[in-house]
Amino acid sequence: MDLSAVEAFANLPPDMHVGVARAATLVRLRSGDALTDFGLAFVVRGEVLASSADEAAAGARLGAGGMLRVRAEAGDLPITLYPATPLAVVAAWSRAQLDELFTTCPWVDDDLLAASERAHALVGASAGVLGLRLDLPQRERLFARLAVRALGPGETLAAHGQPMRAFTVVGSGAVEGHGEGAGLALYGPGSLVHPSFVLSGAPLPVTVRAGRDGATVLQADRAVLRTLAAELPPL
Repeated sequence: MDLSAVEAFANLPPDMHVGVARAATLVRLRSGDALTDFGLAFVVRGEVLASSADEAAAGARLGAGGMLRVRAEAGDLPITLYPATPLAVVAAWSRAQLDELFTTCPWVDDDLLAASERAHALVGASAGVLGLRLDLPQRERLFARLAVRALGPGETLAAHGQPMRAFTVVGSGAVEGHGEGAGLALYGPGSLVHPSFVLSGAPLPVTVRAGRDGATVLQADRAVLRTLAAELPPL
């Protein structure tokens, strides 16, 4: 396993490549198998599906060379990997191993998390109504048209009295709705954020912003949403 050829490991000091590779556990996944409780997974062979629930609710597909660094923030969904091909081989590291390996180079772990941001968002977005209403091919068709947006803690997504300009699905973290005389509305992974206001263009009765730990969302503008709704009737 040559980690020097993996973009997410580009900033790993060269003298650590062999040690990090040797620390991995190679896991062979066949039909009916699953990989849980890992800190980092790197697909060596075949394809895997990443899901927060069962295989049918998978949100992200990772092929050979794909990787997923699991986030550790409170409220994040657990992730399980399932084989999408007759045989998938995955190199896996535990959270404890990563803490030890990257003690002297924490920026490498930051790179791995950044490279995993979209996969995390897709897994979280499939945890709600989209996972129930759309099958995997439909979800993949939808997600291919959605852009990932990272929101810092408390960052405003849409302001009170303004239109909701983008169809928004929460991928990770949380989004909050604040309004005068209204209780706090919380939107976790898989939640659609005021989708009816996107189509109608009506002003929002609340201000929508990221929670205290920030959030990652998937978005599409109104024109894209109308096209997708026509192509995917369950949407």
